[in-house]
Amino acid sequence: MPGATERALLGGSGDGDAAGVTTSLVLIHPPGTPLPSGTKRWLAPRRLVRHHHVRDEVENDIERVARYVAGCAYGVALSGGGARGFAHIGVLQAIEEAGVPST
Repeated sequence: MPGATERALLGGSGDGDAAGVTTSLVLIHPPGTPLPSGTKRWLAPRRLVRHHHVRDEVENDIERVARYVAGCAYGVALSGGGARGFAHIGVLQAIEEAGVPST
């Protein structure tokens, strides 16, 4: 359940449903956390736009959240199989060569 501070910031219930408020949850994991887990219990009592896992010592995790906060995040959706899948390799290679972060 959301704590008192979270409820106060979000206007009462703490579920992120206050008028005009969009909320994201950033879960900060201690150094050495290989793959974050146990998210379901944090998400259940909240209404969130998205959630982020940040491992304290992983710079890519911090940079990814910064892109979302700054409104500079992007996504790539690829579909198909077989020959279409091979065509995606060139697109992904071009994105990488352009220096676009992949995480």
